[in-house]
Amino acid sequence: ANATLIIVNDKDSEITYGAHCIIEELKGDEWVRMPFNDQLSFIEMLYTQPAGETREHNISLYPEMADYKKGKYRIKKTINAGDKDFDTVAEFTVQ
Repeated sequence: ANATLIIVNDKDSEITYGAHCIIEELKGDEWVRMPFNDQLSFIEMLYTQPAGETREHNISLYPEMADYKKGKYRIKKTINAGDKDFDTVAEFTVQ
C-alpha cells in the first residue's frame, strides 16, 4: 500500500528534505515508531522546493513489513527551512 504525501512550501524561501520518512503508530496518547523503520534504507536524495510550490511524493507504507491494526498512524518527515529543521506529519487511520 502506498500513500501520496503532499508537501506545501508556505515559507518565503526554499525548503529542502530527503527521501527518508518515519511511520509511527498512536499507542494510548504517545506516538511510537513502527519497528520496521530501523530496517529500511533509502537512497539519500535531497529535494529542493521553491517558496510557494506544492509537490506530491508517493510513499510506501511497507505493508509487507508491518502488521497494521485498526488505529491511527502518521508519516513524519524532517524539513529544512534555511537554518531550521522541523518535523511535519500527515496522519492516517486504518479501519
